[in-house]
Amino acid sequence: MLRLRWIVLAMLVWQWGMSVALASQMTLTWTNPTTNTDGSPLTDLSAIVVYWRADPLLSWESIGEVGPVTSVVIEPVFVGNYTVRARNVADIESANSNLVNVKRPHHPTITDAVIRR
Repeated sequence: MLRLRWIVLAMLVWQWGMSVALASQMTLTWTNPTTNTDGSPLTDLSAIVVYWRADPLLSWESIGEVGPVTSVVIEPVFVGNYTVRARNVADIESANSNLVNVKRPHHPTITDAVIRR
């Protein structure tokens, strides 16, 4: 039995819907794979599965599955890691794409001050 294995050729990009401290959504964008790991054409891509985990020591949790699209909007945004995996019609998933790491914003700081006398 031939077991298909392939990799999502992806670079996830995130964009905040608002300022970092008030972010309510982000867009994950990637490029869908076109070939299997053996170089043969990928003709049976059926879905992209989006995963999240709160900490690198925890397991991945699926937060949704979409067709073979190239972006999704995540809402609300949680601190942690996000990745996508491609899935074929035989329900075989690829390895993780590049990770997006969402960190908690740091406390506010003063970047410029005016001294009045």
